[in-house]
Amino acid sequence: MGVRLIKEQFSIAHIVHRIGNDVFVGSPYISTMLRFNLKGDLIEGKDRIGRNKELRAYVEAIQANTQLFEELIQKPDTIQNRIPIFYLADDEATIIETHCEETGWPNTTHEGVLMYENRFFTCRDKAVEYGINNAEAGILFFNRKMEELDRQLKNALANKDACQKIKELLEKELKD
Repeated sequence: MGVRLIKEQFSIAHIVHRIGNDVFVGSPYISTMLRFNLKGDLIEGKDRIGRNKELRAYVEAIQANTQLFEELIQKPDTIQNRIPIFYLADDEATIIETHCEETGWPNTTHEGVLMYENRFFTCRDKAVEYGINNAEAGILFFNRKMEELDRQLKNALANKDACQKIKELLEKELKD
């Protein structure tokens, strides 16, 4: 909501998107260069501005008009196309259906979520397949992790037993 309005109003040539309750301005390489709260306050990125005139101009324009920023982020963007798009929620088990105007990275959903090629799909079945593959990779990872922890536990028990034997031998030496 409102990311397109902010991008247009403040003449932002970079990517503008939302994560939770924050608005980000970024590039294809660093999508989170500047971070604003919903009131237009710069939270992170002051150190990235440096000599970058564009970033400085964005920050100055937004901070000079925080009330407008706050109003725009609450308004729905005007959308030309409504292409259905699917992705996994943060719980990795829920498929979310939303819409976008143009698919693919670095476009955003109507809610302002930046769409990555490997996580957003035009077909619900592809999103489900992605989720299943992701879960299978997680299962494989944790099986390997459990095997490693089992080896470490066996080593720790063997070392503990060795220490116990050394203690018993040394205690016997004291008695003799």
